Amino acid sequence: MKNLFFSICFFTSNLLLAQIPEVNGWSVPTPESDSRIIYVSSTGDDTKAEVYVYKENIVGRDPSSPMITVKAFKTIAEAKKKLRPGFADWLLFKKGEEWNNELFGSIELRGASRKSPMVITTYGNTNVRPKIYTGNVTALNVIGTNCSNVMIEGLHFEAKHRTNNGEAVAIRIIETPFQNVLIENCYFGKFLSNITIHDPILNRNPSRSNLKVRRSVLVDAYTTGAQNAGGFFIDNVDSILFEDNVIDHNGWSETIAGATANGFRHNTYFQVGNRNLIFRSNIVSRAAATSGSFRCGGIIHNNLFFIKSSEYTAWNIRINTKLANRISHR
Repeated sequence: MKNLFFSICFFTSNLLLAQIPEVNGWSVPTPESDSRIIYVSSTGDDTKAEVYVYKENIVGRDPSSPMITVKAFKTIAEAKKKLRPGFADWLLFKKGEEWNNELFGSIELRGASRKSPMVITTYGNTNVRPKIYTGNVTALNVIGTNCSNVMIEGLHFEAKHRTNNGEAVAIRIIETPFQNVLIENCYFGKFLSNITIHDPILNRNPSRSNLKVRRSVLVDAYTTGAQNAGGFFIDNVDSILFEDNVIDHNGWSETIAGATANGFRHNTYFQVGNRNLIFRSNIVSRAAATSGSFRCGGIIHNNLFFIKSSEYTAWNIRINTKLANRISHR
């Protein structure tokens, strides 16, 4: 019992230490004085766009509601070049607009610190998320570079132009050490996997810690090929918080030929290499196979699971750790 108490206290303090402040449950970061403020709009102009510096107070105290008519970049490719690894730079997409067959591609995302992350977020007056419509290529790809102290908030990622056997992922972080990655208030849909974070070398000593996915929607992942689609796949991460998400209809499609359900296509998949998982207050429904696959164990609390009626769907929550596990469904 003493070891259990220590483990829970250590995990809780690790999540709460120097975290981004919250207002009404939403994370509210503040730029540093030297933060670059970079705007992207589908009506922008890459040749005339400006990079603002927060301390100059040209756009105001809140970059998401600029006081001026900003000079925005038009393309993601040009805008992302202005981000500096190791700085609390902000990249903001205009709400209500769309980008078709554009993506972040390979990118290094590394902010200044936990409280001063690099931020990818939105600006404007509407409540409609900016939509990034991709095809068969992964939208945001971090491979082999540091990915720490970053917040991705408010974006809509959808593989709208994907052909049926395309193997695109929305956010993929592999072979990459990281600390402090926050994904909040995002929408992910129609990818092979909405989020994939793991080390394919199968190193069981995590060099990745403090992953939070909050208040997001992860839906409609599918494949018509041999790979197994799913809402997300996470492995070899220490200290994970998934809360207040909607995770629905992943691993299959009844409208796309060949995107069938099988016993390996899940809504959620936390592999055995993870540690210190908290999965709470999520709605999980209509999986191809399991609604919840928690092979690493953890604290699974206050979630609502809807089980799809198919031959592959089963109530399958596998726990293989000891006293630190607590499961409740109510």
